[in-house]
Amino acid sequence: KIAFAEGALSGGGGRPPLSFVGAVLFQWINPKAWLIALATVATYTTTQGSLYRQVALLALLFFLVSIPCVGAWAALGAGAGRFLMTPRRLRLFNLVMALLLVASLVPLLRD
Repeated sequence: KIAFAEGALSGGGGRPPLSFVGAVLFQWINPKAWLIALATVATYTTTQGSLYRQVALLALLFFLVSIPCVGAWAALGAGAGRFLMTPRRLRLFNLVMALLLVASLVPLLRD
């Protein structure tokens, strides 16, 4: 289905994307965010010292790393959106993504 999806070049017609505040609030119900937070606290905190200080330091570290990463991801998405504005490019992109998805299953099938 991915390989032959038509896609929407206009960007309209669907549900509007989340606002910044909506995206921030979504993190409170995002299971991946909770798993990452719990795994980080369990892995990188100790019983010595203040737990609050350690968690605050981890949160600051996550913030400092995530800002440039999210910025790069947004820039890549904006660039890809401009690149994929023709039906031919979009079809080629969908075909490549479908092939990569199928190729990612090869290691699972070999085991």
